Amino acid sequence: FSSNKKAGYVAHRDVKRTEGEKSAEDNLKSGASKGVCARCQEKVLWRFKYDKYKPLKTFGSCSGCRKKNLRFNYRTLCEECSAQRGVCPGCCESTSAKASVETPKAEPSAQEPKEPAA
Repeated sequence: FSSNKKAGYVAHRDVKRTEGEKSAEDNLKSGASKGVCARCQEKVLWRFKYDKYKPLKTFGSCSGCRKKNLRFNYRTLCEECSAQRGVCPGCCESTSAKASVETPKAEPSAQEPKEPAA
């Protein structure tokens, strides 16, 4: 008796990438995660990790100035508009609010050696 079931899909099983393809992806990854807040950077890196990132084929248009100068996907503002407004180009939240979230206050660590009582 032969089974009619197909084998399960395995992504990239026999694909071997060249050195040029690897460096191009690394450049895209570093550029896409640069200049955004920690939350947006986390989202972009997750998309790369699970092969969900779709790069732009043509330049996207900025929602602030309406120019076609967005080089990376998952952004709404260009670098100039985001710097001018002081917001993240990915989620459009202010960078001052993000600064307090990204740098939590230092808590005393439990691993520091305590001085013996004499």
